[in-house]
Amino acid sequence: MRHLDTAAELIVFTVEINTHKLMADPRTVPVETFEQELVDMVTRYLRGDQ
Repeated sequence: MRHLDTAAELIVFTVEINTHKLMADPRTVPVETFEQELVDMVTRYLRGDQ
């Protein structure tokens, strides 16, 4: 990663906004599914997977 500070901000924002959205309407997706997908997404981003 070339811009670590920016990457960290993107991760924090993504986790925050999606967590708030889920808590505002928890019926949209099971918490376990949300958790696993968010972890998978952040992990792929940090590893640079395509």
